[in-house]
Amino acid sequence: EFGRRFIPIRQYMAKYGLADAGITPTEQDIADMANGTVPTSLRYDGVHWLAAGYTILANIIFQRLKELEWF
Repeated sequence: EFGRRFIPIRQYMAKYGLADAGITPTEQDIADMANGTVPTSLRYDGVHWLAAGYTILANIIFQRLKELEWF
């Protein structure tokens, strides 16, 4: 429905977040990723991310805005 305007950030972070942040996954991170969850190493708690997670989010949004030529 939203096309390229929608960014599936949870799926992206679960799959690529640690690599983008340069973090070596722990056993818990590997389990999180297998379950499609944002890895523990990128989260402050069950809801909020650490600074690395928000930086990745900002970069993804920036790249999508450039792609859509919205700025």
